[in-house]
Amino acid sequence: MVSPGLDQASKKTLVLHVGPHKTGSTYLQNRLLKNRETLQVQGWEYPELGIRQFAQHRIYQWLIGNTAAAGDVTESAFLDMMSRSPRVILSSEEFVYLKPDRLRRLHALLGDTDIRIVYFLRTPVDLWPSHWQELVRWGRDDTLLEYLASFPGWTRTVEAGSMNPLVHLKKYADVFGKQALWIICYDNIVEQGDDIFDFFWRQILNLRDVAPPGATRIIHPSQPLHMIEMLRSLNQLYHERLGKSPSDRIVATYQKQQKTIEASAAYDGFKSAFLEHASEVRLSSRQEGIRAQERRLITNFGDRIINKVSDDRLFIKDVFERTVPYAQRYWTEKFGFGNYISMILAGLDLD
Repeated sequence: MVSPGLDQASKKTLVLHVGPHKTGSTYLQNRLLKNRETLQVQGWEYPELGIRQFAQHRIYQWLIGNTAAAGDVTESAFLDMMSRSPRVILSSEEFVYLKPDRLRRLHALLGDTDIRIVYFLRTPVDLWPSHWQELVRWGRDDTLLEYLASFPGWTRTVEAGSMNPLVHLKKYADVFGKQALWIICYDNIVEQGDDIFDFFWRQILNLRDVAPPGATRIIHPSQPLHMIEMLRSLNQLYHERLGKSPSDRIVATYQKQQKTIEASAAYDGFKSAFLEHASEVRLSSRQEGIRAQERRLITNFGDRIINKVSDDRLFIKDVFERTVPYAQRYWTEKFGFGNYISMILAGLDLD
């Protein structure tokens, strides 16, 4: 599979990085934004239009019709941006949630542009718990088990297809054509000690010069599970009292008081009780549902996965396994921490 590069001087190229969540997207976007000038010298534009934080999230909002959140992104602004730059990179992990009608609209606007859809694959063994933590930070109060039960359809905590690469890739292939897909095994980059920005620089942009150096820190690292459980419990109490999600307000205000809260003896008791009474869920790439997903990815999209191990194997690592502690929904009431959670919530500045 030949990487896209500067081989079609007369044809406009769009590299559309669609995530998904928890595959290093924020880190990649941060590096792209910091290296806009270097990219321009190399013939690529990472445009400022629609930037929120590090990525073009406002372009996603415009595409779904949310003009209030789209800011300065309009159809004319988008088309003007595309007309001024022969080779454009757009990135938002929200793009993966665009519905087919929105994708068809985007396709129509782009005309005969050479479109490259960049998608990172990560094993569900690590992806699912990481995504669940992200949802908690954004105000959800689902337990890990409630979240995981969505995938076989036992609960409706999340839409079953929302984190299913087969659903994402088929949708993009149906609109843009299978040949537009450029699929990357995230875990193989990590296993080989490579950097996803460097890989993107070499394999997607086909740039021969060495990628500019940059910080390799994780932008949104995983948090200890007892802290995630504290946030989930606070989200749950907020939702029960007010009938709505707190969004990211609780995590934002909690972080301001985190050192004080977590230095108390009461917090130590909460942490110890969580670790003592938590149940465990075991995830393994040997489990049939996860194995079946990998087989279907190889069957349906194997020729578009640029760093797979072989024609019948995606990942370098033989087996992915982890055991994750989780709490039941009302465990804090059962073990006497209901008043403590209420006190913490009351002390947060949520106004």
